[in-house]
Amino acid sequence: ALLAQAFGAITPSVGNFNVDSDESEKMKLLFRIDFIVQWIYCTCCACIWASVNPFIEAWIGPEYLLDGFCVMGITANILIIGLLHATVIFKDGCGVFYQGRFRPLATCVLSIVLSFVLVQPFGMVGAIWAAPLSRAFTALWYDPLLVFKHVMNKKPHRYYVRMLSNMGMTVLVSFLCGWACSVLPGSSWMLFSECVAVSFALSQICLI
Repeated sequence: ALLAQAFGAITPSVGNFNVDSDESEKMKLLFRIDFIVQWIYCTCCACIWASVNPFIEAWIGPEYLLDGFCVMGITANILIIGLLHATVIFKDGCGVFYQGRFRPLATCVLSIVLSFVLVQPFGMVGAIWAAPLSRAFTALWYDPLLVFKHVMNKKPHRYYVRMLSNMGMTVLVSFLCGWACSVLPGSSWMLFSECVAVSFALSQICLI
């Protein structure tokens, strides 16, 4: 939510830029914003994946630790939000609202349906995974399509490849940080602090 507010602040500037710039300049700006967004969100995903359970253990005890698939679902949801952020900024800044008016409804309905379907066999894990899956099946491919069709006047294939690359990189970095933190000594808040520090530093090294 904090990142959404921070990046949302540049949306009006993107709208002004859209009025005065050609397609190539807009593409450059989109890719620059996407680069910054993915760097930040990759770092966040790596830190969350590695430190959620150490935080819970230090806070309320080991009996409340989350299943690995729960943590994976939470991290996946944040990752997909990050993958969408640059195109959402452009979509909102350039006024592409009417063309995609049914997409939020489709995402919402699919999320509710998947929650009901997945919670029966998988419990809380299924409910958590409903959100990232509903976004992946709707917004993740449709929002870039809207931006490239109505703002860039180009096909989004190159951007889809970029998104898949960013997704793969984030998954690899997150698993690497999780593995590194799993062998750390310590307990309680000390272990949590170590996990945050190690995952942050290691993710920056990988990204660089």
